[in-house]
Amino acid sequence: FKVVNSTAPNPSQCCPGSWGAGNDDVQWGLFAWVHTYEALGSRPQDFVLIEAAARYLDWVIANEAVWRTETNGTANQCGRGYHNEPKYDCNGNADPQDFKNSVTNTQFLTSAMLLHPFAQRLGRPQGYYLRKALSEWQWLEGSGLRNSTTGLYAGGLNMHTCRPSTDPNGGAWVATYNQGILLPGLAKLARATKNQTLLMQACDTVAAVVENMTTPDGVLHETPTCDVFWGGPCDRWAVFKG
Repeated sequence: FKVVNSTAPNPSQCCPGSWGAGNDDVQWGLFAWVHTYEALGSRPQDFVLIEAAARYLDWVIANEAVWRTETNGTANQCGRGYHNEPKYDCNGNADPQDFKNSVTNTQFLTSAMLLHPFAQRLGRPQGYYLRKALSEWQWLEGSGLRNSTTGLYAGGLNMHTCRPSTDPNGGAWVATYNQGILLPGLAKLARATKNQTLLMQACDTVAAVVENMTTPDGVLHETPTCDVFWGGPCDRWAVFKG
């Protein structure tokens, strides 16, 4: 942990290359630190793990603030939400990928709810992370990322049309992990707000996956659309990213 934590991103630094360049990359780290803290028994001496996780979300939030201030508000196109990449890379070069995707945003909702119980210990107002999660869910519901027929979330948005992308290397494909990441966040949000309709949303997503993304034997599998991603075919990874 000491080695990894020493390279942790924060709002004043770009993300080190070993962490990857995306807002989704660091949120995998956030998940890991929160769950490690829980696995160790939530001991006071391990709260540094939660502090590290909070820095990751700070980094994502700060990245989006740069998009919003340095693009004359165009980052607000397609509503709020979060971009997949920071506006600038570690060398100060502008990122040409103006893209909001499902993974970053479904992660964000779950990330915020993972941190919600620790808000005050992290020096935040009690409802700080809860408000972030509620705002994110409001955006996800109205984003158009969820297919009204299948109930599945697409990969990402075309920022010109604010509809699911048709780019085979972008948002056109539908992946299992885009559906699953959201589930614990919705469950925690339902518990915190006592809004049981959120649990129904989660159940509907699970039902959509079972109906559209399993083999006849009930084994989870990616959809055919992922055959065109990264050169495909999906037979290389029966379940993309697990």
